[in-house]
Amino acid sequence: MKIEIKNNKIYCNYFGKAYANITNNRFYATIEIIKVDPQFRGKKIATALLSSIIKYIRQNIKNIKMIVLSPLPLDSNGLKIEQLVNFYKRYNFSPINNPPIHSPYMMSLKLI
Repeated sequence: MKIEIKNNKIYCNYFGKAYANITNNRFYATIEIIKVDPQFRGKKIATALLSSIIKYIRQNIKNIKMIVLSPLPLDSNGLKIEQLVNFYKRYNFSPINNPPIHSPYMMSLKLI
């Protein structure tokens, strides 16, 4: 995985097959997007990318206590919202209590 950091943004490129953008908000990181190119979907690329992101944050950004995300489909050919929620639950992300109205499915992973 190739990592590029600019200001408070972390850009991940997973061997040209998938990418992710993360914002470092001092005490928590927000995964803004995880996108797998359509020809590589269904091959565990998102699983490998998410595992790499969590590992990278744990090992390299010591002040981060939590990772948050909103599991929203990016296109009509990808996973549906229920499938995305279940995918993130496998990595111990859980729905947050009283999510903001603009992110009703927001989830978090505590790193402490």
